[in-house]
Amino acid sequence: MKYTHLIAGLALFVFIALPMVQGHLEGGTDIQKGDYLIDIGYDTPELTADRATVFLVSLEANGSEIETNSAWVRIKEKNGPVVFTAKLLPEPTGAYSFTAILPKKGNYDFTVRFETPEETVEETTDLQVKGSANYRETVLWITIAVLLCLLFITLLRKRRGKR
Repeated sequence: MKYTHLIAGLALFVFIALPMVQGHLEGGTDIQKGDYLIDIGYDTPELTADRATVFLVSLEANGSEIETNSAWVRIKEKNGPVVFTAKLLPEPTGAYSFTAILPKKGNYDFTVRFETPEETVEETTDLQVKGSANYRETVLWITIAVLLCLLFITLLRKRRGKR
Protein backbone atom coordinates (compact mmCIF):
# COMPACT_ATOMS: atom_id res chain seq x y z
CA MET A 1 0.00 0.00 0.00
CA LYS A 2 2.79 2.43 0.78
CA TYR A 3 4.03 2.25 -2.84
CA THR A 4 0.66 3.21 -4.36
CA HIS A 5 1.56 6.90 -4.74
CA LEU A 6 4.95 6.02 -6.20
CA ILE A 7 3.41 3.66 -8.77
CA ALA A 8 0.70 6.20 -9.67
CA GLY A 9 3.33 8.93 -10.08
CA LEU A 10 5.49 6.69 -12.26
CA ALA A 11 2.50 5.76 -14.43
CA LEU A 12 1.59 9.45 -14.84
CA PHE A 13 5.19 10.31 -15.75
CA VAL A 14 5.30 7.55 -18.39
CA PHE A 15 1.93 8.69 -19.82
CA ILE A 16 3.12 12.30 -20.09
CA ALA A 17 6.63 11.49 -21.30
CA LEU A 18 5.63 8.83 -23.85
CA PRO A 19 4.95 11.26 -26.73
CA MET A 20 8.31 12.92 -26.09
CA VAL A 21 10.27 9.74 -26.60
CA GLN A 22 12.21 10.06 -29.83
CA GLY A 23 12.21 6.34 -30.45
CA HIS A 24 12.00 4.32 -33.60
CA LEU A 25 9.11 5.38 -35.82
CA GLU A 26 7.76 2.61 -38.00
CA GLY A 27 5.56 4.57 -40.39
CA GLY A 28 5.19 7.95 -41.97
CA THR A 29 5.93 10.05 -44.99
CA ASP A 30 8.25 12.80 -46.19
CA ILE A 31 6.86 15.71 -48.20
CA GLN A 32 9.03 17.98 -50.33
CA LYS A 33 7.73 21.58 -50.15
CA GLY A 34 10.03 23.93 -52.06
CA ASP A 35 13.39 23.90 -50.29
CA TYR A 36 11.90 22.22 -47.24
CA LEU A 37 11.28 18.60 -46.29
CA ILE A 38 8.33 17.99 -43.97
CA ASP A 39 8.82 14.74 -42.05
CA ILE A 40 5.69 13.10 -40.60
CA GLY A 41 6.27 9.92 -38.65
CA TYR A 42 4.23 7.65 -36.42
CA ASP A 43 4.97 4.72 -34.13
CA THR A 44 3.18 1.98 -36.09
CA PRO A 45 3.68 0.66 -39.63
CA GLU A 46 -0.03 1.24 -40.36
CA LEU A 47 -2.51 3.58 -38.72
CA THR A 48 -5.36 1.74 -37.00
CA ALA A 49 -8.68 3.20 -35.84
CA ASP A 50 -9.35 3.48 -32.10
CA ARG A 51 -5.67 3.08 -31.22
CA ALA A 52 -3.47 5.74 -29.64
CA THR A 53 -0.74 6.70 -32.10
CA VAL A 54 2.35 8.78 -31.34
CA PHE A 55 3.08 11.23 -34.16
CA LEU A 56 6.32 13.13 -34.72
CA VAL A 57 6.59 16.04 -37.19
CA SER A 58 9.62 18.11 -38.14
CA LEU A 59 10.77 20.58 -40.77
CA GLU A 60 14.14 20.13 -42.48
CA ALA A 61 16.26 21.85 -45.09
CA ASN A 62 19.53 20.57 -46.51
CA GLY A 63 19.43 17.52 -44.24
CA SER A 64 19.11 19.37 -40.93
CA GLU A 65 16.15 20.49 -38.88
CA ILE A 66 15.04 24.10 -39.19
CA GLU A 67 14.46 26.28 -36.13
CA THR A 68 10.73 26.83 -35.78
CA ASN A 69 8.70 28.77 -33.24
CA SER A 70 5.68 26.48 -33.25
CA ALA A 71 3.73 23.95 -35.28
CA TRP A 72 0.01 23.63 -35.81
CA VAL A 73 -1.53 20.26 -36.67
CA ARG A 74 -5.05 19.36 -37.78
CA ILE A 75 -6.36 15.90 -38.61
CA LYS A 76 -9.72 15.88 -40.37
CA GLU A 77 -11.83 13.11 -41.83
CA LYS A 78 -12.17 13.43 -45.62
CA ASN A 79 -15.47 15.26 -46.11
CA GLY A 80 -16.06 15.02 -42.37
CA PRO A 81 -15.32 16.60 -39.01
CA VAL A 82 -11.99 17.60 -37.49
CA VAL A 83 -10.84 14.88 -35.08
CA PHE A 84 -7.65 16.50 -33.76
CA THR A 85 -6.13 19.96 -33.72
CA ALA A 86 -3.32 21.44 -31.64
CA LYS A 87 -0.69 24.14 -31.58
CA LEU A 88 2.55 22.49 -30.50
CA LEU A 89 5.73 23.87 -28.96
CA PRO A 90 9.10 22.49 -30.05
CA GLU A 91 10.95 19.87 -28.09
CA PRO A 92 14.70 20.30 -27.46
CA THR A 93 15.38 18.30 -30.64
CA GLY A 94 13.34 20.77 -32.71
CA ALA A 95 10.69 18.18 -33.57
CA TYR A 96 7.09 18.12 -32.37
CA SER A 97 5.31 15.08 -30.97
CA PHE A 98 1.75 14.36 -29.95
CA THR A 99 -0.59 11.44 -29.41
CA ALA A 100 -3.92 11.13 -31.21
CA ILE A 101 -6.64 8.52 -31.63
CA LEU A 102 -8.26 8.38 -35.07
CA PRO A 103 -11.86 7.28 -34.47
CA LYS A 104 -12.66 5.21 -37.53
CA LYS A 105 -11.41 3.56 -40.69
CA GLY A 106 -11.03 5.79 -43.73
CA ASN A 107 -9.09 8.64 -45.28
CA TYR A 108 -7.99 11.68 -43.30
CA ASP A 109 -6.42 15.02 -44.23
CA PHE A 110 -3.32 15.70 -42.14
CA THR A 111 -2.35 19.38 -42.19
CA VAL A 112 0.81 20.70 -40.55
CA ARG A 113 1.90 24.35 -40.43
CA PHE A 114 5.35 25.38 -39.20
CA GLU A 115 6.10 28.96 -38.11
CA THR A 116 9.74 29.81 -38.81
CA PRO A 117 11.31 33.19 -38.00
CA GLU A 118 11.12 34.05 -41.73
CA GLU A 119 7.95 32.40 -43.05
CA THR A 120 5.11 29.93 -42.64
CA VAL A 121 5.40 26.49 -44.23
CA GLU A 122 2.16 24.50 -44.55
CA GLU A 123 1.21 21.26 -46.25
CA THR A 124 -1.70 18.81 -46.26
CA THR A 125 -1.32 15.10 -46.98
CA ASP A 126 -3.54 12.01 -46.85
CA LEU A 127 -3.54 9.45 -44.06
CA GLN A 128 -5.01 5.99 -44.64
CA VAL A 129 -6.47 4.44 -41.49
CA LYS A 130 -7.31 0.75 -41.27
CA GLY A 131 -10.24 -0.60 -39.30
CA SER A 132 -9.92 -1.39 -35.64
CA ALA A 133 -8.78 -4.85 -34.64
CA ASN A 134 -10.00 -4.18 -31.11
CA TYR A 135 -13.38 -5.85 -31.60
CA ARG A 136 -11.87 -9.21 -32.54
CA GLU A 137 -9.29 -9.00 -29.77
CA THR A 138 -11.97 -8.11 -27.22
CA VAL A 139 -14.15 -11.04 -28.27
CA LEU A 140 -11.15 -13.37 -28.06
CA TRP A 141 -10.19 -12.22 -24.54
CA ILE A 142 -13.79 -12.42 -23.32
CA THR A 143 -14.08 -15.95 -24.74
CA ILE A 144 -10.85 -17.00 -23.02
CA ALA A 145 -12.03 -15.48 -19.71
CA VAL A 146 -15.40 -17.26 -19.91
CA LEU A 147 -13.72 -20.59 -20.70
CA LEU A 148 -11.31 -20.18 -17.78
CA CYS A 149 -14.24 -19.39 -15.45
CA LEU A 150 -16.12 -22.47 -16.65
CA LEU A 151 -13.01 -24.61 -16.13
CA PHE A 152 -12.54 -23.20 -12.64
CA ILE A 153 -16.21 -23.83 -11.74
CA THR A 154 -16.02 -27.39 -13.09
CA LEU A 155 -12.87 -28.11 -11.08
CA LEU A 156 -14.48 -26.70 -7.92
CA ARG A 157 -17.57 -28.89 -8.38
CA LYS A 158 -15.45 -32.01 -8.91
CA ARG A 159 -13.39 -31.21 -5.85
CA ARG A 160 -16.51 -30.66 -3.68
CA GLY A 161 -17.98 -33.93 -5.02
CA LYS A 162 -14.97 -35.90 -3.72
CA ARG A 163 -15.62 -34.80 -0.11
